[in-house]
Amino acid sequence: MFLRKTTWIAISGAIWFIVGVGLLTLGLHFIVYKAQIEVQETSSLIAKIAPVVGGREQAALMLIVVGLIIGFIKGRFALAKTVQRVVERILKLKSPIKFSQVYSKGYLLLIAGMMLLGLSMKWLGLPMEIRGTIDVAIGSALMNGAVAYFRTAFVLLRRTEEP
Repeated sequence: MFLRKTTWIAISGAIWFIVGVGLLTLGLHFIVYKAQIEVQETSSLIAKIAPVVGGREQAALMLIVVGLIIGFIKGRFALAKTVQRVVERILKLKSPIKFSQVYSKGYLLLIAGMMLLGLSMKWLGLPMEIRGTIDVAIGSALMNGAVAYFRTAFVLLRRTEEP
C-alpha cells in the first residue's frame, strides 16, 4: 500500500489514539470495578486510601486523576520526542511510501516490548486498581501523543494547500 506522508502521519496518530482510548477505557473499568464491586475487601489500595479522601469513589477518582496527570506529562515530554522522530523519518522518505518504510525495526521492537509489558501485568497478578492506574496513564499518554501526530499532519496539509 502506497500513501502520502501526511496520510502516514495521520494513520500513526490514529493508531496511537485508538490504542490509547482502549487502554484508558480498560483502566477506568479496573478502577471503578475495584471501587464499587469489592466493597468487602480491605486490603486494596482503594480501601486504604478511602478513609483519607472521604470514600471509595473519591479514592478511585484520585487514582484516575493521578493516572491522567502522569499520562499527560509522559505524553507531553517523552512521547512527543518519539512522535517527532517518527515524523522526521516519514518526512525524509520519498513519496509514495510503503508500510515497510514507515517504521524502523527499533520502533517496532519498542511497540512489541510495550505489549509484552502490558501482558506481563496480567501474568504478574498486579492488583486491579494499580493496573488500572497504569493503563489510564499509558492510555492518556498515547492519546496526547496522537494529538502531536494530528497537529503535524494538519500543518503539513495546510502547507500543501497554500498557493
